[in-house]
Amino acid sequence: MYQMSPDTKIPKEGDYRGLFHSLYNNYICNQYYGQGYVRNKEIDSPRSIDFVRNFEKIVKNNDYSLVIWDNNRPAKSGATKQFYQMFLKYNIKVVASPHGNKEIRDQKLSRRIGHVYDYSFVFGEKERIKLSKVRRKALFSIDEMYKRLLPAGVPSNDVLKNYKKSGKYILIIPNSVNKNPKTFTKEVFFQLKILKLSDKYGLPIVIKDKQRAYHTDHRLKDAVSKYDNVKFLHYCEDDNQIMADAKIVIGSPSTFMFKPIQLGIPSVVLRGQGEMGNFYDYPGMISPSYVNILKSIKMQMSHGRFDDYIKRTLSGGLNFNSTELYVNYIKDMC
Repeated sequence: MYQMSPDTKIPKEGDYRGLFHSLYNNYICNQYYGQGYVRNKEIDSPRSIDFVRNFEKIVKNNDYSLVIWDNNRPAKSGATKQFYQMFLKYNIKVVASPHGNKEIRDQKLSRRIGHVYDYSFVFGEKERIKLSKVRRKALFSIDEMYKRLLPAGVPSNDVLKNYKKSGKYILIIPNSVNKNPKTFTKEVFFQLKILKLSDKYGLPIVIKDKQRAYHTDHRLKDAVSKYDNVKFLHYCEDDNQIMADAKIVIGSPSTFMFKPIQLGIPSVVLRGQGEMGNFYDYPGMISPSYVNILKSIKMQMSHGRFDDYIKRTLSGGLNFNSTELYVNYIKDMC
């Protein structure tokens, strides 16, 4: 449904649906295509509701025991509540998955658990405790909310254990370039003296921009394209390899930044460049400046991987076994 629907128009360069199907079609018994997503409430909402009505015919004729949403932040005009009411009718449990590194106050899980899904995966115990105590429109007690929040890290990061680190370049992970003033713009690039950093360590710069279905702003790419030692990437087939090949990673706080932290690569997270979320107690979080970057890199090269931070933030993150945790929770619910 939505962006994954074949009816949704996505620029060819950023269309990840083919890759998804090539990886997972062999595991799928039946596949049903929902409505496309045009980001227009007057169109999306009625189409979503119509799809729920039609999909109920399939649900009532199959013995499903669990529904997994890929996102615990309901799509606008996506009829998520109608879906949930329909699943309740057939006694089917619904569990959702994290939508990136979000601030506790912005996740709204207290008002969604029991309204649009029954459970939600979260990154780790630290987040689980904080979210269980949010009482705004909560249907359940703190203890019950705690049970319905399932810490399982980032399962897709488990494959990082198969990658060898090579230290080829300094990797920059900017926040999306959009209308939000707190983004990694070309001005930020030059203020942080990234080119000087390249000279100091004798390493080229690789900038990996965030991959989005709808991407129109190329100001940062245009600003750095004239430098021979700077390479700009928007789409790539293997973002884990990009991480493993980095000697140093500097980026905005995002789920993507967990990868180098788990690999034990010096990872400098820039305060104010995105939602702090689970990075509020990360030792490598700094106020953006060239001097602070140097200090953090030196400290991290001496310290090594922040195991304590990973343990409390990402369940399964230390031993790369988040998938096992995720699957065990699913087994228990079924």
